[in-house]
Amino acid sequence: MRAVIQLQNLIGYARKSVTAAQGWQAALLALIAGGLSALAFAPFFLSPTLLVTLPVLIWLTDDAATRESDGDRPRFAFDRVLVRRGAWCGWWYGFGIHIAGLYWIGNSFLVQADAFAWLLPFAMVILPAGLAVFHAAAIAVFAGVQGPPIFRVIALALALGASEWLRGNIFTGFPWNVLGYALTQPIELMQFAGVVGIYGLTIITVLVFAAPLAVLGGAAIPSEDKRLKSDIVSIFVSSIVPVLLMWITGTWMLNQPLPADDNGTRLLVVQPSIAQRDKFDRNKWNSIFEAHIALTAKGLVKQASGASATNIVFWPEAAMPFLAIRSPNVSARIADVLPENTYLVAGLLRAEQSQNSANALLRVFNSAVVFDAGGKAISIYDKFHLVPFGEYLPFQETLEAVGLEQLTRQRGGFTSGTASARQRELPGLGQAVFLICYEVIFPDYSFEVGKRPKLLLNLTNDAWFGESTGPYQHFHQSRVRAVEQGLPLLRAANNGISGIVDAQGRLRSVSPINAVEVISSSLPRPGPATIYSLFGDRVAAAMFIILLLSTIIIGCRCRMLTD
Repeated sequence: MRAVIQLQNLIGYARKSVTAAQGWQAALLALIAGGLSALAFAPFFLSPTLLVTLPVLIWLTDDAATRESDGDRPRFAFDRVLVRRGAWCGWWYGFGIHIAGLYWIGNSFLVQADAFAWLLPFAMVILPAGLAVFHAAAIAVFAGVQGPPIFRVIALALALGASEWLRGNIFTGFPWNVLGYALTQPIELMQFAGVVGIYGLTIITVLVFAAPLAVLGGAAIPSEDKRLKSDIVSIFVSSIVPVLLMWITGTWMLNQPLPADDNGTRLLVVQPSIAQRDKFDRNKWNSIFEAHIALTAKGLVKQASGASATNIVFWPEAAMPFLAIRSPNVSARIADVLPENTYLVAGLLRAEQSQNSANALLRVFNSAVVFDAGGKAISIYDKFHLVPFGEYLPFQETLEAVGLEQLTRQRGGFTSGTASARQRELPGLGQAVFLICYEVIFPDYSFEVGKRPKLLLNLTNDAWFGESTGPYQHFHQSRVRAVEQGLPLLRAANNGISGIVDAQGRLRSVSPINAVEVISSSLPRPGPATIYSLFGDRVAAAMFIILLLSTIIIGCRCRMLTD
């Protein structure tokens, strides 16, 4: 017990030092804490860094003066000084976690460096700065809630849980590197995403990692044995119990056998690893197309399936960086390479005349097209969730008039498709959900009643980002979608990471970054419907409400006992 008390005193000293930081010192601490927090995400998965960084965020907003005079009584009064300090420290924390976690976006501005390199410093600062506003708002609210350490830990979990949900849902939404991903590795822990979703995991993540140091170092009188025992119980309940529950649940779920594969359907994923800059060179378009054809032919030759089996070949997003549907040669070459009972799902650009425009403007779509063995396009999905500044510009006409353009350099920008159209029938497979590029990072899909999909399909092109952490983060988030929904996932990525994942997130087949190859698998079948697939983010909302009400009740009872 003496060793624990000494540790508690040491942590308490660290807390006081952090709480005493002002101005640029507080900002620097928050920035470093945010940057280190990004190590919790793929490909590092160093989640234990949050054991330090989250308590630092709590201590930066401690009301030291009130703690000395008022003890640990819960308070909900929003002091302006504390709220401002919370917003200041929260913004710097958010800026740190996003600039470290999203630095790779800058690589996309170097693909055509002559046109976009000058924007690199602005892009690398503006996006993290904008996303940090969500953290600023969350910590500003959190800073106004003072009280016992465990009380503040719960308040932080609620604040960050709400802000992460808002970041993923308002405006265009960008739920990249949501804090809950820190508890999705190893795969046993990942299974709990099928219960509470990524936003529910965010609340649990904050509780698990913030409590130990925040509680041990936050006691007003560290040497009191009675208080120490209470702190240890608080840590056990908030940090150890959730992880044990997740591990036991995940292990049990992984031991439940999935339905046997559908051996009558073979999936082939083509990963050509075409350099992104080559896609802007018209002279290379034909060779790019033929590279896909050659890999497809090679992959089909290797198939040992019988004549009655169905083969489905998948090409990545924008595999054909031109208006391929209009080309008779494209259809003919596809027909040449596809044998009977074989279909191709290819990412490509397509265009159509606007029906509502007097000038008959050409609308361009980022699409996934299904071709039959005769080379005929039989189904089309147009990407719904477009990337701002990548596929379109806000105030497109105005900004184009002053000489600006998005990274794809498509005049007029891409046109958004319809979200409800992304679930469609795929011959030889059944219902599939089509997701292009970063559409896969958005959870809580709504499916047609009575038509549960058999597959999540993600076509993407991460060649924009080079050999950075970006493609690893993207692939990991895709795997979590499979676990959330209890559905297998197929991912075709231009330069990787391509993969076929079963309904429990296990890798059936995977192709590393920059490999040129075809991977294949029989069709994994869906698992049972998960709790999250049935109720979506309502599960996280219920967790939020229960914790919020519990916090209010505990706070009121504590004040009654101390008055």
